[in-house]
Amino acid sequence: MTVFYYTNLAFPDGAMASGNRVMHLAKCLVSRGVRVVVLSAFSDSGRVEMFERDGIEFRSFCRVRSGLLRQFALCILFPIRAWAYLRRMHEEGDVLYSYTGNLVQRIWASACSKSLHMPIYYEGCEYPYTIIANWPKTLQWLDVWMIRKCVSGVVAITPPLADYYRSITRAGTKIITIPMTVDVERFSGHQPLPDGFDFPYIAYTGALNRNGGGVDVLVDAFAIMAKEHPELHLVLIGKGSDELKRRYESKIGKDRIHCLFSGKIPADEMPRYICNAKILAMLPLPTKQQEGCFPTKLGEYLSSGVPTVVSNVGIPAQILTDGENVRIVPPNDPETTAAVF
Repeated sequence: MTVFYYTNLAFPDGAMASGNRVMHLAKCLVSRGVRVVVLSAFSDSGRVEMFERDGIEFRSFCRVRSGLLRQFALCILFPIRAWAYLRRMHEEGDVLYSYTGNLVQRIWASACSKSLHMPIYYEGCEYPYTIIANWPKTLQWLDVWMIRKCVSGVVAITPPLADYYRSITRAGTKIITIPMTVDVERFSGHQPLPDGFDFPYIAYTGALNRNGGGVDVLVDAFAIMAKEHPELHLVLIGKGSDELKRRYESKIGKDRIHCLFSGKIPADEMPRYICNAKILAMLPLPTKQQEGCFPTKLGEYLSSGVPTVVSNVGIPAQILTDGENVRIVPPNDPETTAAVF
């Protein structure tokens, strides 16, 4: 059989932790003799291309554009081209696996499933995005209705999310719990220092511009302790903007903070930045997105053995032990976080 991942994530490197979860599960399937093809609108190169990595096939269908052209490619052109590809290539017994929070993409994926008579599974690593983002009730209803009517199953990352999806799906829908996964070998053994990083640093990897991500809390906490620890730097790796970088630099100084936007660091090099940090931080605020999920990013932190500071939010704080696995700090509390650092 073939599992076709249908996603709006860019591959292979720019997707960060979300993309890593796709690759971890895909490698597991490949090891069991399942063919896995990842279908995405864009690749990191910005070209329409296909390639193979670790036995996983990747296909992108659109060139990277900006503004309205990018949205057209993502929401219209990619679904049409992906459907045409699936129409040619799928065989009986194949499965479509939808990993996207984009409602338009989910509608298209469900339409592909129905028209091609392919069972479709949804990735349930968090609540539906329409609920997380508090979209209008009609769109939330449409999202939940579509899950109830269309999906053959859901792969949930935690038992609470499995319970949630079980409550909104039809009787008999398969609900599978696959916990947070990490390729531990990538974060074990000696990892040479990244080029130019001849200083001790606190690191964060993940989206820099996500609401509730807690990056502002981390920057404020570092600013509090910066004068007492002049040798220490702050490294932020993830999706961001030059405007955001300038705002953070104004709080700390250009020479003490380093913003490395995602896509500029190959996935194979990411473990070096994590394993060589003195401290790793993940400080999300209490949001709907944090309820029920266990971030893959935190799993990577823990696998590295580097001391990790997390905020007292969601499932991780219920599972991990302060002072044993991690240091747990109150959310949105730069002063306490700086003291723990």
